[in-house]
Amino acid sequence: MIPSLTSTSNDLASLDDRLASWEQTFHRLSDALQAACQAQEHFTLSLVAEDSQFTRFNRARVRQSGQVVDGMIKLTWIAQQRTCYRDLPFTGSWDQDWARLQPALASLRQEIAQLPEDPFIVLPRPAQSRTSRAVYRGELLPAEQAIAQLLGPVQGLDFVGIYGAGLSVRAQADSAGQRHWFATETFTLDYSLFDHRNQAVKGTFADRVWDQDAYLANVARAKAQLQLMDRPARAVPRGKYRTYLAPAAMSELILMMSWSCVSEAAIRQGGSPMEQLRVGKRQLSSLFTLRENFLRGLVPQFNSDSEMAPDNLPLIERGQLVNTPINGRTAQEYGLRSNGASESEDLRAAEVDGAT
Repeated sequence: MIPSLTSTSNDLASLDDRLASWEQTFHRLSDALQAACQAQEHFTLSLVAEDSQFTRFNRARVRQSGQVVDGMIKLTWIAQQRTCYRDLPFTGSWDQDWARLQPALASLRQEIAQLPEDPFIVLPRPAQSRTSRAVYRGELLPAEQAIAQLLGPVQGLDFVGIYGAGLSVRAQADSAGQRHWFATETFTLDYSLFDHRNQAVKGTFADRVWDQDAYLANVARAKAQLQLMDRPARAVPRGKYRTYLAPAAMSELILMMSWSCVSEAAIRQGGSPMEQLRVGKRQLSSLFTLRENFLRGLVPQFNSDSEMAPDNLPLIERGQLVNTPINGRTAQEYGLRSNGASESEDLRAAEVDGAT
């Protein structure tokens, strides 16, 4: 049985030991790859890992529950204006992980000469800030108490959802000597309450610190909304109305803006509705402001090219487009300056300001 993440000091020590082992192994792998690089060869190494509890609910009962400890590394090899990569399991054990990386490296060296050249390839390059390390510890529910704490307030309701809590790790290294490490503890509860007519109200509760009172208030709001569903439906004549968008609705709208919307490459290639804002033909409400805020520590500030995004990046200010996410590849293609955006130039740390 894998120990709880936060229930006792021994469990915390176990988590700290695992985190330290992962970090040490990742940096050791990076150093070994750097030593293996020959002239005109480059690499990037990415890590995605987690130590998390997941529980699925249906009708306010547990349907599936377990602990996941998992990791993957991505080795990207760059040479002769070409690039290729391998995804490999990451165990945190130097002996096992290096034993997998060596044949993968040999295979990449054979494969890369057969690939076409990439005119916009982004080579690792030394930066002014070559390393970063951010670790955000949370105060999560002990694994053995989580189910009781979650289901107590929803007894007698048709409660359906999924709860995830634990440690997430992201890391990046390259042949230019850059090293970035990010770890955070968070929880997310995504749920729905159904009524007797199978109508549903959606709720979300997420943070780094569990607050039972805040959870009770969250469920109470969902119950109140569910009761509103019993009211008779009203036909709304066509026209203009002031409309309230719940936080969940705003979340979905902002998520949609990641789909080739605010991306600089999408705008340049004619695949984004934001092109109308760029040329001044349209403007959003002056009450709407959108930015990327990495200071909350929910996602890493670095991208897969080891570039660091600014702490805050305003995208839309008072309805006007002022910046877009730009990654190294887009910057190279269009003669721009990268601001550390992800490979897909999507929103990673979106934050909205608005007024009523």
